[in-house]
Amino acid sequence: MKNATTRMSETIAWIVQQVPPAEGRAVKASLEAWPLTAAPLAKELSEETMHLGRVGTGDERSLRRAALLLAAIVNVDGVRIKRLPLQVLRREFARILYRFRLGADQASAQPTGLLTRVFERELRPHPEAFLRDNKLKINGVTTVKGEDNVHDFHFFYGMLDDRFEISGGAPTPLVSGAHPFQAVSIPPVDWKAVPGRGTAETTGSFAAIAGTKMGGTTVAVTTQFTGCSLCLKETGGQLYAAHISPSNTKGAGQERGPTTMAKQLAGRPEGVTGGDFANAGGVGDFKVYGMGYSNIPGCTAGYPTRTSRDDMMTIIGFHDTGWKVFSQHIVQRRITKVERIL
Repeated sequence: MKNATTRMSETIAWIVQQVPPAEGRAVKASLEAWPLTAAPLAKELSEETMHLGRVGTGDERSLRRAALLLAAIVNVDGVRIKRLPLQVLRREFARILYRFRLGADQASAQPTGLLTRVFERELRPHPEAFLRDNKLKINGVTTVKGEDNVHDFHFFYGMLDDRFEISGGAPTPLVSGAHPFQAVSIPPVDWKAVPGRGTAETTGSFAAIAGTKMGGTTVAVTTQFTGCSLCLKETGGQLYAAHISPSNTKGAGQERGPTTMAKQLAGRPEGVTGGDFANAGGVGDFKVYGMGYSNIPGCTAGYPTRTSRDDMMTIIGFHDTGWKVFSQHIVQRRITKVERIL
């Protein structure tokens, strides 16, 4: 029986053979740099767990060992890997390997641009399909630079959380290969900070919101929604947007505060003047997409009430012949719905 060190070396070499040659160096370096004493890795690569006997061909056993190694690194259940039928195992290995390739390339001193290809060839041209298959978290920017508020962002991959992320500012050293791009940033605004709204629950006005002008670039992002409402209005061929936060909003129970705010923005309850943009004069429907309520046709349920800290809703928009805005609902760390809201 081969020892764990030999198994490790052979398995790393086999994995490197499965990736495009341009990525081989980064993948090999990342695998070899992973701490061999890490508990999950040591457990999965012990002689006992890595010895698979003579079941299947040599290549099939190499595949299963490679899947076990990558599963330990990217936090996938190794016991399940051992039991998968061969055809299912091949698909699972391809999925896990793809995750590891993304992480290895973005951490490499000489990245091949894998994250750029994902952003420009998958997410940008096919956002709805991409969001159905991949979790996306956005860490927005709260500072404001002019009416159109264009900022620098980076697109990268969080391997242990199995999700893509977008973050403002410079990337950390661990994601030096992240894809840089510019985007309109829609900053979150506390509901009480809207001029004329005041702090009363049932009086005041949302009619003087300072809208973000969607121009200057072809991507728009905003930070995660956990109760906030997105507001949109098209007028004179120009789209304006706002991200209104319900922090400290009171309602008949904490959960219903965000929904109450969304309805007030849409002008439904009496006593509170509905939303509009102070800098977007002209005719146009004021659209609201909030937790538990929306006045946008086809999206009237809004997004789900948050039941755990991992629940969130992501908003991202792209412009080609016009703006297209999408939402992704994540509940219990699973994608439950993706819809186009504009």
